[in-house]
Amino acid sequence: MTVTADRLRELLDYDPLTGRFTWRVRKSQRCKAGSMAGSIGGRGYRYIEIDGRSYRAARLAVLHKTGQWPAGVVDHRNNAHDDDSWENLRDVTQAINCQNRGRGRVVSSTGLLGVQEDHGRFRAVIDKVHIGSFGAPEEASAAYLAAKRQQHPGCTI
Repeated sequence: MTVTADRLRELLDYDPLTGRFTWRVRKSQRCKAGSMAGSIGGRGYRYIEIDGRSYRAARLAVLHKTGQWPAGVVDHRNNAHDDDSWENLRDVTQAINCQNRGRGRVVSSTGLLGVQEDHGRFRAVIDKVHIGSFGAPEEASAAYLAAKRQQHPGCTI
């Protein structure tokens, strides 16, 4: 069963400025009332276990603050997955969330978002559209980011 806002508020306090959850009740010998809740998972998100079920802290923050589960996915505006402060979170569609990607894919030869190396030059490409060819990867990255901010309304970088 999914946790309700009332049950969440009974068990945890949420500080919207820091994004931290603290236990209101003693959960175990190690986990006392007032201690920070949750742990960081493999992808950098904080998870909190409630009544035998694990939840992302960002989703719990929306539930705690609004009384409703998020309609979409909870995006971290600054791309810091462990920053669950209220100002850093927004309830968006998956498409908008994908527009807020802040760094290149692991397989990227340049490590820069939207920049590909091509015969000693650097191409900026967004949504399979060629933006331009540049002599330096930083120039291509700047052109990509300008186009991204214009074409992707969900982009916060």
